[in-house]
Amino acid sequence: MPNNVHGILEIINEKTYVDELNDNVRNNNNVHGNTNVRGNNHVGTGRDLSLPLDAHQHIFNQKNTPQKIKIKSLSELIGAYKTTTSKLIHHIPFPHFAWQRSFHDHIIQNDKALRNIHNYIINNPKHWNEDIFYKP
Repeated sequence: MPNNVHGILEIINEKTYVDELNDNVRNNNNVHGNTNVRGNNHVGTGRDLSLPLDAHQHIFNQKNTPQKIKIKSLSELIGAYKTTTSKLIHHIPFPHFAWQRSFHDHIIQNDKALRNIHNYIINNPKHWNEDIFYKP
């Protein structure tokens, strides 16, 4: 469906993530304040562009101790995503762009369901020509 956005949001245990990041930073002499644990400052999006990521600064304060990360609700995360992307899309300019008012969420129960959803997201654009809402 070309008129929809599909994505997978993985919620991980915050303490585990911070502990793993701490271990990776301590054990890697090449990691500096503006790099992630892989040694670069971008995170892949699975598409054409990469997004800058400053994981070290976002997780640690100036004294290099872990910061408390505020847990946001799914609605807040989706709202922030819609706001940010709307501003970027209108800047292109694409003046008639608008998001739907709400969103549909689904909890993925197991690895098989995750693979199925992942494959759907990857393969969906191949079928856009069959969609009545698609306008090339």
